[in-house]
Amino acid sequence: MRTALRRVRTLQGWSQADVAKQLGITVQAYSLIETGKRDPSYEVLVALEDVFHTSHRELLRREE
Repeated sequence: MRTALRRVRTLQGWSQADVAKQLGITVQAYSLIETGKRDPSYEVLVALEDVFHTSHRELLRREE
């Protein structure tokens, strides 16, 4: 299962590298968050809300 991050990211036309750069983290770290293998830190969670202009609940919702 993946989080909704992938869907939201691709709707923006961004790569994982684009988002990772905006968050100030590595592509590998972002990939782990997007695939649900790692939880984001509080700081990254707040940054995700800012980058995607939506709530963390929507972003981290599990998708099949």
